[in-house]
Amino acid sequence: MSVIYINYYSDSNLERRKEYLECLRKNQALDFVERIIVFLENQEDRNDIVNSRKCEFINLGRRLEFRDVIDHASRALPAGTVIIILNLDIYLDDSSEWRNIDQNFFQQGTAPKALVAKRHNLDHNYVPTKEEKWWQVGNFCDAWVLKTPFNPEFVKEDFWFCVGGAPGCDNVMMFLMNAYYHTFSWGDKYRVFHLDICRKQGETKMITNDATDWRASTRKKEHLSIPAYQDWERLLETDQRPEVFIYKKPYIHPGHEKLIDKETQ
Repeated sequence: MSVIYINYYSDSNLERRKEYLECLRKNQALDFVERIIVFLENQEDRNDIVNSRKCEFINLGRRLEFRDVIDHASRALPAGTVIIILNLDIYLDDSSEWRNIDQNFFQQGTAPKALVAKRHNLDHNYVPTKEEKWWQVGNFCDAWVLKTPFNPEFVKEDFWFCVGGAPGCDNVMMFLMNAYYHTFSWGDKYRVFHLDICRKQGETKMITNDATDWRASTRKKEHLSIPAYQDWERLLETDQRPEVFIYKKPYIHPGHEKLIDKETQ
């Protein structure tokens, strides 16, 4: 069984809101996804979602944090559930890879495993755009995949930072996952698509505003990347731990240096 976790809010930009709802619709249509846990920032946001098939709504009253997902999955989901944490503008590929991820990934070998996936940007025709080569370095991901039950020590970690809209959240979450699991950055096989056409969002640009959560950016010793260019099939077959890179300084999106300095003063 696979369960998706997302945060939903009603964006003031109507076109952007339509993109969020389209991603939700595409995830709802996946036959291998049994449930979608939707955390609402406001109860009124529920009115946007006309088709609530597979959805379970939780009125959180604030933005979703990774801590909320870990606690809910630990408490509410049975053992053996594959949980997929997604940014709101992401949907999964309708593929046999995702459909069989439990058998072909999690059940292989003896080492405990987790997975992250870098996104594939879409153009106006919903066709993936050309990928920048440096994305293979593994600095970013838009999907985090685990299986219940979690390692008890993993659950005790500090997950108090937002899912999306939080520079560095990818790196810190990868750091925490890597501490307890062989974590694969296998977005070329387990593809996720990024729908952000109305804002013409590029590969390297990240939009920040007053709601941006900077907490992960300040966790200087916990910024990790998992290079995506590794031989994942061999690592899976041999139960080896993937290569990772821990930054001596936190990775900072270009142009955000002053914003982070201001936040930490």
